[in-house]
Parts: sequence; C-alpha cells; structure tokens
Amino acid sequence: MAGWDLPGVGWVSLFFQNGQAVHSTFWHNNFGEEMSNGCVNASPEDARWVFRWSEPQVGYSPGMTTVQGYTGTTMISIIEA
Repeated sequence: MAGWDLPGVGWVSLFFQNGQAVHSTFWHNNFGEEMSNGCVNASPEDARWVFRWSEPQVGYSPGMTTVQGYTGTTMISIIEA
C-alpha cells in the first residue's frame, strides 16, 4: 500500500498482493476494532502463529523472502456481515 512503511512490524503474512496482510501490532491493543486500512492487526503472539501455520514456509531470520509461482495458504473470513 502506498504511503505505509513502518519498520519493526513483525510476522507479516500477505493475503493480497497490494500489501494487505495479517501482521503484529505494537502501537495499540484495540484488537477486534477497526484500526487499519485493510490489514488485520494482531498481537505479536497471534501474528506469529498465523505466519508459522501458513504456507509457503519461510525462514525466521530477519529480512525479506520472496516466493514466486506459489499461491500460498487460502484464507477464508469467518466473520459474518
């Protein structure tokens, strides 16, 4: 997403190629409230669980890993409108 570059955000699991993701959040504790522009903010423990559970598996060392040609884990919302 253009305009968003916040260092220190951990356990990022993209679910749209435009940058929307499940990721850890250190700037608030209002989980369950709309606080983002498309991302799902999670506690570091919860974001870590999603990251380690989903595919493709990547190393845990700091840095960026790019995987091409793989669609990854399908994420389905269970929230009813």
